[in-house]
Amino acid sequence: MDLEKLYCGFNNNDLYLKACGHITASFCPSVKEMVHNFLSTQGPIKNVYVDLSECSYMDSTFMGLLIYFHKLIRDQAGSSLFILKPTVECVNLLKNLGIIRLITISTEELPFPEHLEPIQKIVAPSAEFLLHAHQNLMELSEENRTKFMVVEKMLIEETKKNKS
Repeated sequence: MDLEKLYCGFNNNDLYLKACGHITASFCPSVKEMVHNFLSTQGPIKNVYVDLSECSYMDSTFMGLLIYFHKLIRDQAGSSLFILKPTVECVNLLKNLGIIRLITISTEELPFPEHLEPIQKIVAPSAEFLLHAHQNLMELSEENRTKFMVVEKMLIEETKKNKS
């Protein structure tokens, strides 16, 4: 697998993500669109498995997207988000935003589908997309609300500007 890549696949209504290198907002809209396309044709997702064994960094937008997926499967299937073999850096990032208490972390080997599709980066996610990702994080704690308050305000203003 290459550095700075995100791979996605589905098997038996389970979603599989493999993150390599630095994972940033530029991957997020494409993977969310893939998931929405799957949901509209195949039905609800039962589980989400995210392999972070080769991930050295995740930005807040990607972590906000993980929370979105967590809420989606919690509401649809009563399941949890499974993080597989996270690096020390990823564990620290998940702890810092309080995500670690919502997810299941496993160091077990889990067979992934043979074919995972590389997710295409986009130049810049929309302000609305970024806003929703950060609001997902802000819901987790007062500390996150304080941490992302300025970002939220700027993104709300940008979203309003884009709609007018």
